[in-house]
Amino acid sequence: MSASVAPKIHRPRIEAPGIDPRADTLLGMIMALTSEVTVLRERLDAHERLAVAGTAPTPTTVDAYEPDDAAEATRATQRQRILDKVCRPLAAANSEG
Repeated sequence: MSASVAPKIHRPRIEAPGIDPRADTLLGMIMALTSEVTVLRERLDAHERLAVAGTAPTPTTVDAYEPDDAAEATRATQRQRILDKVCRPLAAANSEG
């Protein structure tokens, strides 16, 4: 990280009344892990696409990779699928109550 880039500061969410704060903490952890899995999936996609194009998938080329419209559409679909899958129990519980 360069000296000119300020680190991100996590701002805690406002607690909802009547909700166990541990549940909120767990949800935050799950969403953070989901975010990391999504980033890893997109980096893997960049590796695969660079390899198919005959470009060595090095850290530099992966970081510089810019997906075309078709690749971005595929990634958006993948992100939504992951989010839907992770949040399915929350959606189901919300529809019951």
